[in-house]
Amino acid sequence: MESEKADAVEARKCHNIHEAAEWGNLGALRHFVRRDATLVHEKQSDGQTPLCFAARFNHSAAVKLLLDARAAVDAAENYSSTPLHTSAIYGSAEAAELLLSSGAPLEAADWRGNRPLHVAAREGHSTCVELLMKAGASLEATNTWGQTPLDLAREYQREEAVNILAKVQLLECQKRGMSPLPMVRLCFVGRGRAGKTTTLRRLKGEETIEGKEVSTYGLQVWAGERPLDLDEGWQDCKIDLLDQCAATSLQGHYANCSQDTLSPQSAEGLQEQKPENKHRDPLRDIDMSPESEKVELEAEESDAEGSESENKFDLEADETNSKRLESEESVGPDAAGTSTQKPESEKKLDKSDAEAAAGSNEEPGPGKRRSTMYARQMDAGLVFKATKGASTATRLQCFDFPGQKEYALINLIYFHGRGIYLVFSDMSVELEEAWKDLKFWLWSVCRYATDGPQDEPRAKPAKLPPIIVVGTKYAKSKFRKEELQKRINSFIKEMPGLEGRVKSFICLDNFSKNTKSQIQSLRRVIRNLTEEVMMTPEAWKQNRWFPSKMFRSEMPKHVGLQAEQYPIAWIQAHELLSQLDGGLKLKVEHKCLVESLRKGKGGKGYLEFDLSGRHIPRGHRVTAPKGSTVRSLLGDMGYRADGEWDFDALHWTLAENEGSSLQIEVSCDFLDLEQVFNLLANMRPQPVVGNEVEKVLKLMHCLGAICWLDADGLRETVALNVRKLSIALAELMALRFWEESKLEHDERFGKRLQESTKTIPDDVLRFQTSGVVTKELLRCVWEEEFTVPQQELVLEVMLQKGLMVRRAVCDEFTVPSCLPVTYLPEPPSTADSSAVIYINLEGFVFANLLPKIVEFLLESQFLHLTAPPQSFRNFIELRSDDAFIILSLAPVTKQRLLRVQVTTEAGAEDARHKASSLAQAFSSAVGLASLPSTSPGTAHCMGDLEQMLQVKLSKQDNDVDDADRFLRKNPCLNLECGSRCQACARSEKISELLEERFLQDLSPELCQMVFVSSLQKFSRPFGSFRFANVLYPGDVDIEEYVVLKVDGGEEADCKLKALQELSLQIQALCQNIQKLTESERKGPIRCHWSGLKAGKGENRQTLVWRAEEILHGEKAGVPLYQALEQGHGSWTAKIDVFAKVNLFSNAPSHAAHFYEVTNVIRFGYSVGSSNIIQPVTKEKDFLKAVQMNIREYSSEHPKALKYVKRLWERSAFMAQRSFHVDQHFQMLQALKPIFRHWVAELAQIAAHAETLTNMLVAKDKDLQQMQDDALADVDVLCENVGVLQTKCRSTSDDPAAAEGVESLQDVMQLLEPLKPFSSADVKNVVDVLHQVQDLMSCCVEVVVSNWLGDQTRFTSPVSKALHGRWTFPSDHPPIGCRISDKSGMNLHLVSWNVLNQRYMKYILNDSQGLKGSNICSQSEEERTDDICGKVMQIIQKEELERRVGIVCLQECWPALLNRLRGRMPSRLELLRADEEVRNQEAIIVDRGTLQILDVDRHHPFKPDQGKVVTEVVLQLKNGDRKFRIITTHLPGAPYGRARREFCDFVAQRKDAYEAIPTILAGDLNFPEEAIRPLMKHKGKLQNVHFIPISYPTNLCQGSLLPKRIDCIASLSSKEQLKVEPMKADEVLPNLTELVELLASRSWDLAEPVLSPLLEEQPLEAAAEVFAGSLNGLWAEVQRNASAMCCWSRS
Repeated sequence: MESEKADAVEARKCHNIHEAAEWGNLGALRHFVRRDATLVHEKQSDGQTPLCFAARFNHSAAVKLLLDARAAVDAAENYSSTPLHTSAIYGSAEAAELLLSSGAPLEAADWRGNRPLHVAAREGHSTCVELLMKAGASLEATNTWGQTPLDLAREYQREEAVNILAKVQLLECQKRGMSPLPMVRLCFVGRGRAGKTTTLRRLKGEETIEGKEVSTYGLQVWAGERPLDLDEGWQDCKIDLLDQCAATSLQGHYANCSQDTLSPQSAEGLQEQKPENKHRDPLRDIDMSPESEKVELEAEESDAEGSESENKFDLEADETNSKRLESEESVGPDAAGTSTQKPESEKKLDKSDAEAAAGSNEEPGPGKRRSTMYARQMDAGLVFKATKGASTATRLQCFDFPGQKEYALINLIYFHGRGIYLVFSDMSVELEEAWKDLKFWLWSVCRYATDGPQDEPRAKPAKLPPIIVVGTKYAKSKFRKEELQKRINSFIKEMPGLEGRVKSFICLDNFSKNTKSQIQSLRRVIRNLTEEVMMTPEAWKQNRWFPSKMFRSEMPKHVGLQAEQYPIAWIQAHELLSQLDGGLKLKVEHKCLVESLRKGKGGKGYLEFDLSGRHIPRGHRVTAPKGSTVRSLLGDMGYRADGEWDFDALHWTLAENEGSSLQIEVSCDFLDLEQVFNLLANMRPQPVVGNEVEKVLKLMHCLGAICWLDADGLRETVALNVRKLSIALAELMALRFWEESKLEHDERFGKRLQESTKTIPDDVLRFQTSGVVTKELLRCVWEEEFTVPQQELVLEVMLQKGLMVRRAVCDEFTVPSCLPVTYLPEPPSTADSSAVIYINLEGFVFANLLPKIVEFLLESQFLHLTAPPQSFRNFIELRSDDAFIILSLAPVTKQRLLRVQVTTEAGAEDARHKASSLAQAFSSAVGLASLPSTSPGTAHCMGDLEQMLQVKLSKQDNDVDDADRFLRKNPCLNLECGSRCQACARSEKISELLEERFLQDLSPELCQMVFVSSLQKFSRPFGSFRFANVLYPGDVDIEEYVVLKVDGGEEADCKLKALQELSLQIQALCQNIQKLTESERKGPIRCHWSGLKAGKGENRQTLVWRAEEILHGEKAGVPLYQALEQGHGSWTAKIDVFAKVNLFSNAPSHAAHFYEVTNVIRFGYSVGSSNIIQPVTKEKDFLKAVQMNIREYSSEHPKALKYVKRLWERSAFMAQRSFHVDQHFQMLQALKPIFRHWVAELAQIAAHAETLTNMLVAKDKDLQQMQDDALADVDVLCENVGVLQTKCRSTSDDPAAAEGVESLQDVMQLLEPLKPFSSADVKNVVDVLHQVQDLMSCCVEVVVSNWLGDQTRFTSPVSKALHGRWTFPSDHPPIGCRISDKSGMNLHLVSWNVLNQRYMKYILNDSQGLKGSNICSQSEEERTDDICGKVMQIIQKEELERRVGIVCLQECWPALLNRLRGRMPSRLELLRADEEVRNQEAIIVDRGTLQILDVDRHHPFKPDQGKVVTEVVLQLKNGDRKFRIITTHLPGAPYGRARREFCDFVAQRKDAYEAIPTILAGDLNFPEEAIRPLMKHKGKLQNVHFIPISYPTNLCQGSLLPKRIDCIASLSSKEQLKVEPMKADEVLPNLTELVELLASRSWDLAEPVLSPLLEEQPLEAAAEVFAGSLNGLWAEVQRNASAMCCWSRS
């Protein structure tokens, strides 16, 4: 009762309930309510209730009383404001809290549309703002003017409210906001030295000095991010990309933060993340109270076991980044180019303290560390600037690519379908050269700067990156800008993909007074294009005054290219992965680093386990994935200056620095897809999970930031470092061009390449000479840098970019930039079956032009290959089932035309149709709309060619009757150039030396034989036969690689089907030969089947199939297809046929005789519609095979003429591929006379004798007819011998003629008694033919080997002299053998010519290229000691191996033997001649094991009685086994009698040699093939077996080519003695390296003293020939050489 009275008293103080509420008079309020409860709803004239007054003045008790009295919390006054509006306006936080707890409407709008949060923010009441936000007030709600609460707070400069609202809203934007990626890549592309780097520096505002600018060498790619406005203060961007995008999303410039604005693709992964509670607490992820902040920081600190200073560092880092942003905005100009002044309020905000770092409420799982990526937290000043409404600048990421010829194509790796391309053209060069380079780069951008697949050249994406053409060095321009502009316009019409993309052509000079204005023009163009790229099409249409709209009505193709919006979480993922590539900076615990860090290659550290650390500068936790490379940022303990970790120091300092932290930088080149999923799933505030990860990776791949291919077998690998892919290609190019182009790499790089590929030298050599790389070679080159999955990804990227092209053979690829330029001649066309057309390329020539055409033809199923393609940079050969196709660039020096030649069996009309289709295929392959525009587009005749080339063809030269002949004779394309033209003179010499034979050059009979002996159409003879300079080929050799197509199925089934099909084709071939044999017995062709070699029979012997066995399909139980699978060596099969034919079309008919026609078949198959060949046998590695033969014929089995033929083939092969052309042409010119000499004809007759012998001993059902034909052909042999004998007698000036006459007389003496041959005994004829062949081969050996050593024929050596590289005391290395028999005898014998001191004059006059070697540098005393030391090494080696040793020495002198005798152990005996003999042989014998029975010395050599033959008969002391050792040194007169005198001597001692097993060892001064036949047939020794010593032992004096004249032979049967050669190191330690020097003289060729091709201006002419292929090399040569080419070995 008393309280009511008191309340009544209080009520009297107030006029009404409204006043009581205004004053907060609780007694009065209770009184009014008791009196009339409806008074709580009473409104004044303005519509305010008592609750409004209580809320206005924050009378919380009054508010509570009224609310308890059921006052309406949603009662609106006249302007629609609610009590909550009132409390928000006046900052009544307690009242607002009570209202909210009673259900006051959060989103009620007043008459202006303002919600309570609007008015709280407008008035700057931060406590109310926080309260309303916690209650769930919408941050996106707008008033009548479309303003959000943040907009009002910013408008009224409510700093604290702005920070509160912005932080929460930024967090929301970081989680669910949308924004484009504000980054545009500028790609600077063009030829090397065109001024790209200098222009970039000018754009940055740097000063450059002409002639002193630094080039971008090799693989160095400069990349940096720049702001949009390119003024002179162009500096690095410091603002964080995530902050920028979140602010952009918040502003709404590009996207609205609401979920409705998400694109279908982007929103897909975010649908499930929408909040369920309408009044969700927006601050649940960031608590603003100091207490919660402290708790969060402590939690972070406890989790990291860090210290207080760590938190301080994190906050300071945020403040530092805030200041960076301030400097960016205060210094940089705005979009209009004027500077922006900061308001005073903003300057004050800059000084505010950093806000506390905020984290996620998500707790780590049990036993797990935090591994989350938090959003960047900003201080007040940074937040205010990010949300103040200014435009956010797009940053430019600039890439300056290298332009050197060797590396130009590597740039394609970086091309993608976004950004802006600046294509540079050097205007200081000639117009044609400048246009050729510019055209290539425009084409490359058009073809490869796209997101679409490269195999769809006609695809037209809606948006394409724009192109700016920049002409540099304008002050030195050699042509007008309009000339180049005209060509660009014409090319745009030809390339559909270029239409509308070339936006500007700016000419500038970086070192002139106008540079500043020129650069400013370029800046404006870049700025406008960047804005258009980032602008949506709708915005472009609305902005009517935008520069691009002022001059054109159609929207450019690049507008909106990068305007697409992405979830900001994607952009955060982009930043995280990009930082992992470039270096993610972390602060980690010392202990954790030690536990995870391991030593990698080169001392670099890598993480064995995931490592958690704090991001620098954000300060939040990030997990670095295992496998990352680690380096220290501040040179902390354990990190050395050379970039390597000292692991001992790192562990040692751990004990003294417990709990300390280190600043490190981690980087990854590659990540597994699973690692990427884990990394992005741990990002905060918004993870990226599920299929969103793959979308992020696809986006980054399209942007060129990473490389990820969503394909089976590739998707599990993500390449973060795209530059790593360019290194992969550069390694291949370095392997190809290292020696000849002087590539600028660290020497360690080259050594590593050599080391990694040393196990597959054949693959390396093939790659270097053909540009074909095998998967095995790729594995070896890349295995140190890449894992197997990474290698597969790298390979696929190369293929997609055209940097590598799939060859039609499985696991083989062509690297276009490594293809050689070839001089291979095209076959002449025939009117009845061929068609040739020329396409004017108009300078459209680049390294991968022809490979790209071939790839297109194969992928489009244009043709089905029946043989692997032969590819070069300027020449392609293709064989299909119905056509033979050659594509070549003509002429070789100019390469202005594409020559298309097609040969078919269907006739010329069909060939012309196919040629026209190929011309169209060319335009499709390179993306042209049609053939080049010059009329006519193709040329079929001289008239067309004259019009195409726009030259006047003179009629004075009657030899020019067709286009082919004109281009071969006039490669300079000027008919009236005359002898003054180096290019034409060079071309004429090239054509003369490398002229080849084609089917048109063969006789009709031989053409028919080649046709029936081949499985493929259009085959021709192979080997040395194909060269026109080889006038007397011995056999007709064909080589084919046959490809058969089978239906699909299991691999084993496909292979079986292919083998069965091949066996059927071989049966058909055999049947055709049999038919020809039967039908032509009386015709012009006589032929017989000899056999087919394939498969293995009993005892692993090669099966030789007779014709009836082939037709039956089985031999000795082995099916034919099974034998073909087993093959014969590296072949599938070898077919031999005997045919009596003329070889050439111009040969007289009576000159026909039997030749052996062989066809070596290799085989593969393709399945279904695929053109990929699955090889059953590998293709012939020509260079490997020919070099093996060269080595064999110069050492193991010396055969001089075969050696010369292989030298010719190798040099022709290398010269045709542009390798060391001068050296190889010198070799060809030196060898050419041999093939025209009578000795080559003699070798042909010897081959004829061998063919007849094989026919007579053949086993075939048609044996009698074959023998009759062979016996009849012996008459032809005799006739040819007689003709050649007459020729030899007539060449009296030839010193070899006497040798030839004598040999041919011996041959005739053997043949005459057998006449008539038709009735002679076959066995006798066979024996005589064997002798005939041996004697003629012996003569060939003598003449050719002497030719190679004739200094009058070689005015300069063809091989490089060894000089100081020869470190041996003699010009002969020793040789050795093992001797054994059935009784257990086991001997080692060594023979060595030590080089008598009296012959030093020949060394000093450098006749063997050894002047300056160890032989010359030593005194006689020193050399004597050196030789004695080597002999003792040989003897001691024998002792260590416990073998009986015999050492034979030649060319000894008394002082040497005396010294040697004094150093030998007593058990050894030295057998020698009298001490007065200055040049003698000696034998060292071990008397402890051997007993000397007899010693004889003979003098069979009449011209030189000082030369002796020493014989010693020895007996084993532990048995009765006797044997004889003979050693000698034959006199070395080139055509002396020594050989025959020695054989006469052997004949006299025949009985003695047959009685006791005999070994011959010594220096015979001739190859063994020049001795053996005479010993066998003149000396009458039945058993003469020279052992195959595997290395040469001397050098020819004239040519410096290697030879082997030191021999060991058994003169006994193999049953009596077994003699086997010793390897070099078995004879003498470390001898292998020495003999390899000798062997390498066959291919280590000498520099010509006067170039055979470049007589007046060698360097300039060579540059003309190799233009476009080896420019880097020639630039180096021109700087360092004067009058001759200085190429190093490849």
